[in-house]
This record gives sequence, C-alpha cells and structure tokens, in this order.
Amino acid sequence: MRKIPHWTESFTPGESIDILRDIALRHIERALSRESSLRSSLLDEEIAQPFGVNHIERKASSQRRSDVAKKFEHFIRKCDFLALAQYDLELNSPLWEDSIGTLKDLRQVVAFFSKLEELEVGIDKELEAFKTFKATEDLCRETNKIFKMVRRGEFSFSPRVSARIYEAQRKIARVLGPVPSWEALGYRFGKGATTLTKKRFASLTRKFADGVACSDEMLPAAQAVLGQLPALCTAWASAHVETSEESWWSVPVVLHDGILNFVNKDMAKHRATVTEPPLNGLAQMAVDDYLKPILRRRAGIDLTDQSRNQELARLGSRTGGIATLDLKSASDTIAIEAVAELLPLDWFSFLSLLRTGHVLYKGERIKLEKFSSMGNGFTFPLESLIFWALASACCEAGEIVSIYGDDIIIPSNRFDDVVELLNAVGFIPNTKKSFAKGPFRESCGVDCYLGIDVRPYFQKKWISGETLFTLHNFYVREGEKEMAEYVKTFIHPALHIYGPDGYGDGHLISECWEGRRSDRILKSGWAGFTFQTYKLRTRKDWEVYPNSAFVLPLYTVYRRGETPVIPKEVLSSSPIVERYDPERGWSEGNTEGPVRVKNAFWIKFLKRGIGQYHETLPLTTKKVEEAIIPGVDLPTVDAASPRDKAERPYKKVAIYIFEPG
Repeated sequence: MRKIPHWTESFTPGESIDILRDIALRHIERALSRESSLRSSLLDEEIAQPFGVNHIERKASSQRRSDVAKKFEHFIRKCDFLALAQYDLELNSPLWEDSIGTLKDLRQVVAFFSKLEELEVGIDKELEAFKTFKATEDLCRETNKIFKMVRRGEFSFSPRVSARIYEAQRKIARVLGPVPSWEALGYRFGKGATTLTKKRFASLTRKFADGVACSDEMLPAAQAVLGQLPALCTAWASAHVETSEESWWSVPVVLHDGILNFVNKDMAKHRATVTEPPLNGLAQMAVDDYLKPILRRRAGIDLTDQSRNQELARLGSRTGGIATLDLKSASDTIAIEAVAELLPLDWFSFLSLLRTGHVLYKGERIKLEKFSSMGNGFTFPLESLIFWALASACCEAGEIVSIYGDDIIIPSNRFDDVVELLNAVGFIPNTKKSFAKGPFRESCGVDCYLGIDVRPYFQKKWISGETLFTLHNFYVREGEKEMAEYVKTFIHPALHIYGPDGYGDGHLISECWEGRRSDRILKSGWAGFTFQTYKLRTRKDWEVYPNSAFVLPLYTVYRRGETPVIPKEVLSSSPIVERYDPERGWSEGNTEGPVRVKNAFWIKFLKRGIGQYHETLPLTTKKVEEAIIPGVDLPTVDAASPRDKAERPYKKVAIYIFEPG
C-alpha cells in the first residue's frame, strides 16, 4: 500500500476500503484473542475451585462475544457493510461487563463504515431521505389535526397528559417573557447558503451583493426588519428618493420559497435540510441569538456547552438513575399546531412571520406541515425549549433535567412519563438510542458503558492525510500505541510532524515532540515553545462588489455590539447611482459630464480598477401611502438562479424604507 504524501490528499475509494478493512480485521482479531484468553483463564479457575464461583454463565457470555466477532469478520470479508452497520450489539445488556475492550473493538469496526458518507451500499440515499421527509410531514399533519380537534372540543387528551401540557405552557411562557421589538434584535447572516447564494459562494460580501429575498410569510415584516439595516438598504436599493421633506429607499424584494435539499448523513441515507431566503435567515439568526441567553438564564439550558449532558451520561451509566433519551427526526416533527399550543400566542405569531411555509423540490411546491426545519436559524433553541418544558413538566422540582437540542436527560423513573408526553405532542422517541435501564448511556458525543467511555472513531470521508492524523491521535488518546503506529505506516515520513495533545489533529500527538523557541518571543518576556501543525485555510472571497463593498466594515462594527456611527454623507451617496469610469473618473447618476466625488469612503472601496456600470431597476420612485408596493411579475428565474425554470414564477415587490435622519 502506498504512503500518502500530502495532508489533504485522499486515497482512492478502493484503497480507502482496503485500509479500513485491514484495520477492522485487526480489531476483530484482537477481540477474538481476548475472548479466547478469558475462557482459558475461566477454565483454569473452574478447575482450581470447582465449587467456587460459577463460571458457566461467564464462559457462555464470552462465547457469544466471540460469535459476534466472527459474524463481523464474515461481514468484512464479504464487504457486506450494510449488514454490519445494521447489526444490533445489544449495548444495554450485561453481555459486555466482563470484556468492555471487546465492545470497544467491535463498535470501532462498525464505526469505520456506518458513517462513511460516500460508500455505496445499493441504496438510493436521497430517495430514502425524501421518504423520511414525507413521513415526518404526514406525522406533523396528523399532529396538527389532533390539536385542531382539541380546540374544537372534538378530542381530548387524558387528564394526566393535559395537565402536563398546561404545565409545559406555563414554563415556556415564563422563560420567553415578552416578545422583543425589532430594534432589540441583532441581525446577522449565517454561514450557509441562501436561496440567492449557493453554498460555495456564501461569503458575507457575496450575500450583500446578491440582493434580498424573503418568504411569503415574512413579507408583512420585511419593512420592519429592513428598517433596522440602513447600510444593507443602501446596497440593495434600486432607487434613492429624496424630497424637501423626507427621503427613502426603494428596496426590491423577491418572494422565494425555501429549497429542500438533502445532505450526507451516513452510508445508508441523507438528511433533509431547507435553504432559507436571505431576509428570513437574517431574522432567524437574530432570534437564535436572542433566545440562547434567556434559555441559559431562566431555564439553565446552555446551548453553547455539551459538557453537562456528557457528565450526566457518564453518571447514568454508572448508577442507572439517569436516562438518556433521543428522538427520531426531531426538528422535522415540530408541528405547527404543537407550537401554537405550547407557545404564548404573541410568540407564535412573531415566529410565524419569520418561517418559510413552502419548499421547492424537483419542480414540486410543498406546503410544510412542520413549523421549522433543519436550516431555520431558530430551530435549535426552539426545539430545546420545547423538549425542556415537556420533560420538566413530568418531573418534580429539583430533579435532573438537562437538554441539548434533542438530547434529553431525565431521571430514569420519569422515562415512561416523558415518552408518553412526547408521543402525545407528535414526537417519536428513538428506541435504539434511548436508554433508561442497563449500563449504557449516550448523549452529546459521549457513549459510556459502566462509566467507561466506549465511543469509537467515526470515519466519514475517504481516507486522507487529515483523517489518518485524526485516527492516529484517537488511538494515542486511547492508549493504543500499536494501532497508532500501524496507522502511521500509511503516512509518508515527510508529513510526520509532532506536537502535544490539546491543540487539534493537525499534527501527530507524541510525548517526544521537539519544541522551538523564538528569540523574539523570549525577548518580549514570554516563555514556552512553538511547534508545527497543519491547518486548512479558509477560502477567501477577494472579488469586489462595487454596489455593496461598503457594507462589510459597517456590518462588522454592528456585529460587535457597538452602535455604528454612519456618516450622513455616506448614507446619502447611494452606490447604485454613483459610477466610476476609468476614463472620465467619478460621476453621479445620469449627469452629462463627470462630477468628481470627494467621498473618501467610496474611493477606498470602489476605486479598485472596477469600471463596470450597474443599471438600476425600473421601479417607481414616487412617494406612496402604502409601505409595500407590488412590482413586476417575472415569468421565470434565469438559469443562474438556484431555482429551476420549471418552477413557479416568483414576484418582486418594492419596499420603501425611510432613511434615518
């Protein structure tokens, strides 16, 4: 087998499979050897003390573990990775108590393949994911129907469930408090794609330049949100109108549905996610930033820290008094009427303005029965709040309830009550990943058996230099030096750089790493050493967008929490009507001759050799009484748009935003 010469280079799929099979067979061989030695020692003890400890059950358990290891070996040699991934290891049984090392070995064998996203196992992953999406929509439709029947008096929950739903309502209302004003929110873009900007182009400057779109649901709130973003309105405006009495921008807004996408999850299926319009994304991220601090202060839910759930999972695996509960497709089963029932009416109405109610998939327009989905900026804190309220409604004051998304931790004796309430509200507990009995617990990336961490390393991509470094360091941290040295044989010696643990996986962890001293740092009064490590560089967007380049520094100041002081002359000089001609110099609007512009702000960001003319959109600029004006109906979207031509036409409207005085 060749040695990989570059940190970012990948082995071919065939080479990757061969390497993973080779390492997996080493784990199986080690497990079989361990169980054989255990049975030999048990036999010796039985001969020495024939009437002592009963060894029959322990030998039988050891034989069962060996049988499982042999099945895994059969799967690996036949390349039947789907059967391997679907095999039930009975994690919550006492089968592994005598040999936790064998459990770790066999789980590692499964983990080499179960999350391998590019591995083909004869399944149409997108089709399976779409079937799951439709199933969750059907479930949400049923949940919506049930809550509507409850309001009409045609159906009622049991008194116990009704009382707990009421208690959850009270808890949610107490945590949320009053709805924030539009001025109180801090708007920001997320890292992902929007309906106007593809993922690979999703830089801030590109999003500033691509314009603005929102869903039908958000159109009534668009003016209020845009009114808080004067710099963006300047960049997005199609016209800047000024009279003796007042001035305003005409901002063209495209009405978009969300785009249903499917992203890699594991070897057998994809995961559904929705790409949101940019204005929805801005407001959703603002709500996300608003909710997280109040959840931490008022409910003890820290969505920036998983350590509490992890420690409670370890404790539960030792004592059995704490249960871990996981849900199937949690974010896709938050039904609209369930949110309407649990949240105060003003909060439900407020969040409903920011959601996307329809998605497009292969030319089909689908009305969503769920309230929010993966891709919605506030889904994570919203689902955390709902699950916390439902779980704590089933528990007494002072009992442990810890939430991180759909990772729920509760007392084991409350497990059945919480499951009953979750089912009533339309959620589906994942029985394979929920544990209330036995020695195993799993939460937030920690898998513990009798308090011992048995979480394996998950291979998600074809093997590369980067993943080999990560696997090597995993073995080092687990104290498996022989396996670490074997992994290192696939890495070219020229790539071997060493460093200490705790600084990522860009270097090989070793106790014998060579540190370097910098004379400059030592002269500055600092002690210590430096070492080399590899790191992926982020892709920079160096393209200049003349109509929006000025927004980035203002946005940066705004996101720091400071009050941006925007010079009036900057706001009044619209980049839409300013033009730069390399031969004629700077000019304004449609004037006959060149007019020199002395604004240093524009010169800094626009005078970079860009001699392009950007015509304004032919929208009306006269003052009207209504804030929202219907614009032109466009028949289709051009080919460069993320939406196909076969999909429904969209509508463009002009929203008038008054300029700050």
